[in-house]
Amino acid sequence: MKQNKIIVILILFSFIFSAKSTLAGTATLSWNANTEPDLASYKIYYGTTPRTGSDPKVCSLCGYSSSINVGNVTSYVFSSLTNGLTYYFSISAIDTTGNESSFSAEVSKNITVPDTTAPVVSGVTASSITQNSAVIVWTTNELSDTQIDYGLTVSYGSQTSLSATYHYRVKSRDAAGNQAISADYIFSTIANTNPTAPILSSGSPTGVLVAGTSQTAISIATNKNATCRWSTSAGQSYSLMANTFGTTGSLNHSTNITGLSNGSSYTYYVRCNDTTNNANANDYIISFSIASPSPSPSPSPSPSPSPSPSPSPSPSPSPSPSPSPSPSPSPSPTPTNGTLVRIVGDQKVYEIINNQKIWIPTIEVFNARGFSWNTIQSITSTQLNQYSRIKLMRATNDPKVYYVTESGMKRHIPNIEVFNSYGNKWEDVIVLPLTNVSSYPDNILIKLESDPKVYKLENGQKRWIQTAEAFNRLKFNWSKIAPVNSVELNFYPTGSIIN
Repeated sequence: MKQNKIIVILILFSFIFSAKSTLAGTATLSWNANTEPDLASYKIYYGTTPRTGSDPKVCSLCGYSSSINVGNVTSYVFSSLTNGLTYYFSISAIDTTGNESSFSAEVSKNITVPDTTAPVVSGVTASSITQNSAVIVWTTNELSDTQIDYGLTVSYGSQTSLSATYHYRVKSRDAAGNQAISADYIFSTIANTNPTAPILSSGSPTGVLVAGTSQTAISIATNKNATCRWSTSAGQSYSLMANTFGTTGSLNHSTNITGLSNGSSYTYYVRCNDTTNNANANDYIISFSIASPSPSPSPSPSPSPSPSPSPSPSPSPSPSPSPSPSPSPSPSPTPTNGTLVRIVGDQKVYEIINNQKIWIPTIEVFNARGFSWNTIQSITSTQLNQYSRIKLMRATNDPKVYYVTESGMKRHIPNIEVFNSYGNKWEDVIVLPLTNVSSYPDNILIKLESDPKVYKLENGQKRWIQTAEAFNRLKFNWSKIAPVNSVELNFYPTGSIIN
């Protein structure tokens, strides 16, 4: 290990106050690993005053009051820190011969006095009560989580039959763990007058269909044989709906819709009636839109398709397969469309499609595409840089459009507003066989460029991963976090916190 050449990125991921003592706070530090092969350990310097130097070999503690060698780990928990004081932290790396690097960037945190007061719960009400649901609303005087106990008695318990009187209470806990519990409240559900109506599911299409789509089939599934109808007006009873699906009467139903226009959104309200005349009392909604064609007559890459990658996660490893262990051949002439290429001396393999490049991120993707290692051409970085990166793709006969991240993952663009918010153009969407699109792994970790919070996309919701411990416990990879803009982040409803 070369002295003064080690760069360690230190992330102060979270500070947690001990609930057992009002005198001691806890700080959890996490940092990106040093990749040099002779790394032996890390040393953390800390104190209540900022450091006064940049190299511990020159100034020893350099203004800090203490240091500790924590071994070869990438996180460490400080306990018994004094509340009301600000602590400063830096880290260095030490190799097997004892050489020590200069300091990382310094981070600090004020250890505040623990909060021991539970939130004040008020305004508890039940509204929007139906045969199988109710909305419970309440207010707290500080940021808190949410939980509801409910049941047929004040003992609460599990969900029981519908059309009954339910007891409920709400709970809110603040960041310090103080919990408030409301009084007991009740509501009665509306009786289900038609419990055997068909259950509707799997409605399609959804999202954004490509520009130029003038007709499409809408489809739906039922859990038993039924006849389905549709309307463009909400709230019509089944008997008043004038349009019957072209294919219906069994479990799968579809009908063709024509006259679609670019830049328009469409919503269809569906109800079905089974063989014993039990019809749906509520609409099932199928909604989609048709993209607007770009005003530009010639394809060009999006000037700002997405925010730049987050600076906080550790650098991305290169998961792409090495085409050959043999020495790199001399650069070949400029590749043609469909060619596999890589830079001389670099293992990353790219495919050239429509004069753009797309990175093949893993050997599984390479093999799924049916590529051959002997067809890879070696080119210069100058040649490769002539091709813009493919950022948008969809599968043949599938309207879903995906964003391709810089780390070779795909993320479904949920609607036309999100698509347009990045300045994307429809002519930049590359069409690939379904097996090719499916071979790319899904991007499930996202964050705003300006916010350190990392979210997991799950079942159409975003779930905040609250701590580094939770992130690492779930074996997530920092390099798989993709930045998004506020339009896309706000599209996803907020799910429960992962902690």
